[in-house]
Amino acid sequence: MPYLPLLWSPYSGPAQETNSTPNVEEPKISKLTSVDDFTEIPEGKFIEFCRSAKIITNDVRKILDEKLGTRNSSAHPSGISISELKATEFIQDLVENVVLKYKI
Repeated sequence: MPYLPLLWSPYSGPAQETNSTPNVEEPKISKLTSVDDFTEIPEGKFIEFCRSAKIITNDVRKILDEKLGTRNSSAHPSGISISELKATEFIQDLVENVVLKYKI
């Protein structure tokens, strides 16, 4: 598989709420040579990379960022509960506005 150069520098802003330790810099990834390399990229950075590479539109990026935030809030102890209706709407929005927009 050919490598895909990444065009961003390590995140140096405030630590994210999930999967981050304060004052710890994300590792810099210079290229992707295997599927396993994708595990090193934080989800939010990957979404932004796809937008900046024009793989997804800004509107799709907004949807993905919103859904990532909901997923993160729901996946960690927070007292937030998700109803069946909200889960159905979550999935339907992703399928209709993201999955079906792109040929695999």
